[in-house]
Amino acid sequence: MPKERTNVFGLILFALVGLTALILGVIQYGQKVKKPFEPDPVAVAALQAQLKAQEVDRTKDTDGDGIPDYDELNVFRTSPYLKDSDSDGVDDKTEIARNTDPNCPEGKDCGTPPPPIAPANLNAGPSDENIPVELPPLPTELSGNVNAGADTAQTAEAIRQVLRDSGVTDDVLTSLSDDELIKLYDETAAEVNANGNVNATP
Repeated sequence: MPKERTNVFGLILFALVGLTALILGVIQYGQKVKKPFEPDPVAVAALQAQLKAQEVDRTKDTDGDGIPDYDELNVFRTSPYLKDSDSDGVDDKTEIARNTDPNCPEGKDCGTPPPPIAPANLNAGPSDENIPVELPPLPTELSGNVNAGADTAQTAEAIRQVLRDSGVTDDVLTSLSDDELIKLYDETAAEVNANGNVNATP
Protein backbone atom coordinates (compact mmCIF):
# COMPACT_ATOMS: atom_id res chain seq x y z
CA MET A 1 0.00 0.00 0.00
CA PRO A 2 2.65 2.60 0.82
CA LYS A 3 4.35 1.84 -2.50
CA GLU A 4 1.13 2.47 -4.40
CA ARG A 5 0.66 5.77 -2.54
CA THR A 6 4.18 6.78 -3.40
CA ASN A 7 3.54 5.94 -7.05
CA VAL A 8 0.26 7.92 -7.09
CA PHE A 9 1.92 10.82 -5.28
CA GLY A 10 4.85 10.72 -7.71
CA LEU A 11 2.47 10.57 -10.67
CA ILE A 12 0.46 13.57 -9.36
CA LEU A 13 3.66 15.50 -8.67
CA PHE A 14 4.96 14.67 -12.15
CA ALA A 15 1.64 15.79 -13.71
CA LEU A 16 1.70 19.07 -11.73
CA VAL A 17 5.29 19.81 -12.72
CA GLY A 18 4.51 18.98 -16.37
CA LEU A 19 1.36 21.13 -16.34
CA THR A 20 3.26 24.02 -14.73
CA ALA A 21 6.02 23.72 -17.31
CA LEU A 22 3.44 23.65 -20.11
CA ILE A 23 1.64 26.76 -18.78
CA LEU A 24 4.91 28.66 -18.32
CA GLY A 25 6.01 27.65 -21.83
CA VAL A 26 2.75 28.92 -23.37
CA ILE A 27 3.06 32.22 -21.45
CA GLN A 28 6.68 32.67 -22.55
CA TYR A 29 5.84 31.80 -26.16
CA GLY A 30 2.95 34.30 -26.10
CA GLN A 31 5.27 37.04 -24.82
CA LYS A 32 7.81 36.31 -27.56
CA VAL A 33 5.09 36.47 -30.22
CA LYS A 34 3.65 39.76 -28.89
CA LYS A 35 6.97 41.52 -28.23
CA PRO A 36 7.67 42.65 -31.85
CA PHE A 37 4.20 44.24 -31.99
CA GLU A 38 4.49 46.18 -28.75
CA PRO A 39 5.22 49.89 -29.30
CA ASP A 40 8.67 51.10 -28.36
CA PRO A 41 8.14 53.55 -25.45
CA VAL A 42 11.02 55.77 -26.64
CA ALA A 43 9.56 55.99 -30.18
CA VAL A 44 6.08 56.66 -28.80
CA ALA A 45 7.41 59.47 -26.60
CA ALA A 46 9.31 61.00 -29.54
CA LEU A 47 6.21 60.85 -31.75
CA GLN A 48 4.06 62.44 -29.06
CA ALA A 49 6.60 65.26 -28.63
CA GLN A 50 6.65 65.83 -32.40
CA LEU A 51 2.84 65.95 -32.59
CA LYS A 52 2.71 68.36 -29.65
CA ALA A 53 5.27 70.64 -31.34
CA GLN A 54 3.20 70.54 -34.55
CA GLU A 55 0.06 71.53 -32.64
CA VAL A 56 1.93 74.49 -31.16
CA ASP A 57 3.15 75.47 -34.65
CA ARG A 58 -0.43 75.33 -36.00
CA THR A 59 -1.42 78.24 -33.75
CA LYS A 60 1.93 79.98 -33.20
CA ASP A 61 2.67 82.99 -35.41
CA THR A 62 6.27 84.03 -34.71
CA ASP A 63 6.43 86.97 -37.15
CA GLY A 64 2.88 88.20 -36.42
CA ASP A 65 1.84 88.32 -40.09
CA GLY A 66 -1.44 86.46 -39.54
CA ILE A 67 -0.20 83.18 -41.04
CA PRO A 68 0.58 80.39 -38.53
CA ASP A 69 4.16 79.09 -38.54
CA TYR A 70 2.92 75.62 -39.57
CA ASP A 71 1.32 77.01 -42.76
CA GLU A 72 4.34 79.19 -43.51
CA LEU A 73 6.66 76.17 -43.33
CA ASN A 74 4.47 73.43 -44.80
CA VAL A 75 1.98 75.13 -47.14
CA PHE A 76 3.40 78.40 -48.45
CA ARG A 77 7.14 77.72 -47.88
CA THR A 78 7.66 81.22 -46.47
CA SER A 79 9.72 82.33 -43.48
CA PRO A 80 7.91 82.13 -40.15
CA TYR A 81 10.34 84.79 -38.86
CA LEU A 82 9.76 87.51 -41.49
CA LYS A 83 6.43 89.23 -42.22
CA ASP A 84 7.68 89.86 -45.76
CA SER A 85 9.70 86.79 -46.85
CA ASP A 86 10.81 88.30 -50.18
CA SER A 87 11.46 91.83 -48.77
CA ASP A 88 9.45 93.60 -51.48
CA GLY A 89 7.40 95.74 -49.10
CA VAL A 90 4.25 93.58 -49.37
CA ASP A 91 3.66 91.23 -46.43
CA ASP A 92 3.23 87.48 -47.01
CA LYS A 93 -0.47 87.45 -46.03
CA THR A 94 -1.32 90.13 -48.59
CA GLU A 95 0.65 88.36 -51.33
CA ILE A 96 -1.08 85.06 -50.56
CA ALA A 97 -4.50 86.76 -50.61
CA ARG A 98 -3.59 88.25 -54.02
CA ASN A 99 -2.38 84.81 -55.18
CA THR A 100 1.10 86.18 -55.91
CA ASP A 101 4.32 84.47 -54.85
CA PRO A 102 5.36 85.61 -51.34
CA ASN A 103 8.87 84.30 -52.04
CA CYS A 104 9.41 86.40 -55.18
CA PRO A 105 9.71 90.22 -55.01
CA GLU A 106 6.84 92.07 -56.67
CA GLY A 107 7.55 92.82 -60.32
CA LYS A 108 10.31 90.20 -60.63
CA ASP A 109 9.94 86.89 -62.50
CA CYS A 110 11.49 84.24 -60.28
CA GLY A 111 10.49 81.34 -62.52
CA THR A 112 8.57 79.70 -59.70
CA PRO A 113 4.86 78.96 -59.68
CA PRO A 114 2.72 80.92 -57.22
CA PRO A 115 1.91 79.34 -53.86
CA PRO A 116 -1.07 77.01 -53.64
CA ILE A 117 -4.45 78.70 -53.47
CA ALA A 118 -6.00 78.78 -50.01
CA PRO A 119 -8.87 76.31 -49.53
CA ALA A 120 -12.30 77.59 -50.54
CA ASN A 121 -13.79 76.82 -47.12
CA LEU A 122 -11.87 79.14 -44.84
CA ASN A 123 -13.52 77.83 -41.68
CA ALA A 124 -12.35 74.24 -42.27
CA GLY A 125 -9.65 74.28 -39.60
CA PRO A 126 -7.76 76.47 -37.16
CA SER A 127 -4.90 77.25 -39.54
CA ASP A 128 -7.14 78.16 -42.49
CA GLU A 129 -9.33 80.76 -40.80
CA ASN A 130 -6.44 83.23 -40.47
CA ILE A 131 -6.12 83.69 -44.25
CA PRO A 132 -9.25 85.25 -45.73
CA VAL A 133 -9.78 84.99 -49.47
CA GLU A 134 -11.35 88.17 -50.77
CA LEU A 135 -13.10 87.94 -54.10
CA PRO A 136 -14.25 91.13 -55.83
CA PRO A 137 -18.03 91.58 -55.71
CA LEU A 138 -19.73 90.72 -58.98
CA PRO A 139 -22.11 93.18 -60.63
CA THR A 140 -25.75 92.23 -60.13
CA GLU A 141 -26.17 91.46 -63.84
CA LEU A 142 -23.57 88.69 -63.44
CA SER A 143 -25.34 86.75 -60.70
CA GLY A 144 -26.19 83.20 -61.70
CA ASN A 145 -25.70 81.95 -65.23
CA VAL A 146 -24.82 84.81 -67.58
CA ASN A 147 -26.35 83.00 -70.55
CA ALA A 148 -29.84 83.20 -69.06
CA GLY A 149 -31.07 85.73 -71.62
CA ALA A 150 -28.69 88.67 -70.92
CA ASP A 151 -27.18 90.75 -73.74
CA THR A 152 -23.90 88.98 -74.63
CA ALA A 153 -21.85 92.12 -75.37
CA GLN A 154 -23.04 93.91 -72.22
CA THR A 155 -22.41 90.84 -70.05
CA ALA A 156 -18.95 90.24 -71.55
CA GLU A 157 -18.02 93.89 -70.93
CA ALA A 158 -19.16 93.58 -67.29
CA ILE A 159 -17.00 90.47 -66.86
CA ARG A 160 -14.03 92.27 -68.46
CA GLN A 161 -14.48 95.19 -66.05
CA VAL A 162 -14.48 92.88 -63.01
CA LEU A 163 -11.34 91.16 -64.32
CA ARG A 164 -9.64 94.53 -65.02
CA ASP A 165 -10.44 95.63 -61.46
CA SER A 166 -8.88 92.36 -60.25
CA GLY A 167 -5.61 93.08 -62.07
CA VAL A 168 -6.00 91.17 -65.37
CA THR A 169 -4.24 93.01 -68.21
CA ASP A 170 -6.08 94.32 -71.29
CA ASP A 171 -3.88 92.14 -73.52
CA VAL A 172 -5.36 89.02 -71.94
CA LEU A 173 -8.90 90.41 -71.99
CA THR A 174 -8.83 91.41 -75.65
CA SER A 175 -7.45 88.02 -76.67
CA LEU A 176 -10.78 86.39 -75.69
CA SER A 177 -13.99 86.72 -77.67
CA ASP A 178 -17.24 87.57 -75.87
CA ASP A 179 -18.47 83.98 -76.18
CA GLU A 180 -15.17 82.53 -74.88
CA LEU A 181 -15.18 84.94 -71.94
CA ILE A 182 -18.78 84.11 -71.00
CA LYS A 183 -18.06 80.37 -71.30
CA LEU A 184 -15.00 80.69 -69.02
CA TYR A 185 -17.02 82.74 -66.55
CA ASP A 186 -19.82 80.14 -66.45
CA GLU A 187 -17.34 77.29 -65.93
CA THR A 188 -15.49 79.18 -63.19
CA ALA A 189 -18.69 80.23 -61.42
CA ALA A 190 -19.97 76.63 -61.49
CA GLU A 191 -16.67 75.35 -60.09
CA VAL A 192 -16.54 77.98 -57.33
CA ASN A 193 -20.15 77.32 -56.37
CA ALA A 194 -19.54 73.56 -56.33
CA ASN A 195 -16.57 74.03 -53.97
CA GLY A 196 -18.68 76.03 -51.54
CA ASN A 197 -16.65 79.27 -51.62
CA VAL A 198 -18.19 81.60 -49.06
CA ASN A 199 -17.82 84.61 -51.36
CA ALA A 200 -19.29 82.96 -54.45
CA THR A 201 -22.57 84.07 -55.98
CA PRO A 202 -25.26 81.44 -55.34
